[in-house]
Amino acid sequence: MCRIIFIIFGSFLFCTKILSQDALEIVRRSEDRAKGKTSVAEISIQTIRPEWKRDLKLKTWTLGNDFVVILIQSPVKERGIAFLKRKKEIWNWVPSIERSIKLPPSMMSQSWMGTDFTNDDLVKESSTVQDYRHSMTKDTQIMGRSCYQIRLDPETGGSSNLGKILLCIDKKDYLLMKAEYFDEDNQLVNTMNTTEIGILGGRILPLRIELIPRDKKGHKTIMEYHKIIFDKPIAEKILFRSATQQTEMIYLLIWRNIWRNKRRTLITMASVAFTVFLAVTMKSMQTGVFENLIRNMVGYYSGYLQVHKAGYWDEKVLENCFNSADSNLISALKYQGIKKIIPRLETFI
Repeated sequence: MCRIIFIIFGSFLFCTKILSQDALEIVRRSEDRAKGKTSVAEISIQTIRPEWKRDLKLKTWTLGNDFVVILIQSPVKERGIAFLKRKKEIWNWVPSIERSIKLPPSMMSQSWMGTDFTNDDLVKESSTVQDYRHSMTKDTQIMGRSCYQIRLDPETGGSSNLGKILLCIDKKDYLLMKAEYFDEDNQLVNTMNTTEIGILGGRILPLRIELIPRDKKGHKTIMEYHKIIFDKPIAEKILFRSATQQTEMIYLLIWRNIWRNKRRTLITMASVAFTVFLAVTMKSMQTGVFENLIRNMVGYYSGYLQVHKAGYWDEKVLENCFNSADSNLISALKYQGIKKIIPRLETFI
């Protein structure tokens, strides 16, 4: 009996592990199908609100899961704004101030460009393959397609800011047909639906995706793919900036910042020039005074070298002094560097 229970329990664990592996493989296939090794895509995003609508056109480049570039092409006001994902780093280029800003992890859950998508949705800072545990739940039907329903639970210590995610993936073409995003309290936050399917880049892909927030009536974001090319080599300069380009950009920013406020620059330059002039003047005066003191001390008192008769320091009396006509003193003038010998007589009262 115990052996039967053990076999049943072991079989249950084996089947659970197989299902988990199958769920992970299905999610991986769906993600790879939408990305490929590289991809270049042209996309439009429409943000719908009860009072207004807004359209964005953008172009994206991807290289695996580590590098993503998003370039805004219209409207004119936002044209040139770019986002770069480089492994776990997210950078935003703002052309109006010509500066790159690194986005902190706390901003990943915030709205991207006023849409219902988050920064994480667009640049995929978190991975549905690596940052979640996967399990099969049930099968379902969407747009006449039979789909797997897979539950994703965030891994401990992962980069996801959400709770669980429910994915509905087409069994035949591994298309993501629907996704439901829950918060950490298990409350539904957003629902993403695929509403149109077609062929792009030689693959069957979702062409139109709608993202609908649960608690915001009348809010919707629609993303449409117009063109996509898979597995085409991407120029390295699109994803990377060389050290030379970075240095040139730094010097360019320095020069522009210097003359952005001319009055401030002139005041700063005048202050620095006056400070340097004052410091040089004081240093010159100090050096001159010290040299004059040394010259006077040596010339009028000690000299550069003093020669005493043996025994003078033991008993400082006149009998222990040199005779000024001593031949040894006169012969010292022959040595190079000795210009003059002057006798000194010290007395104290």
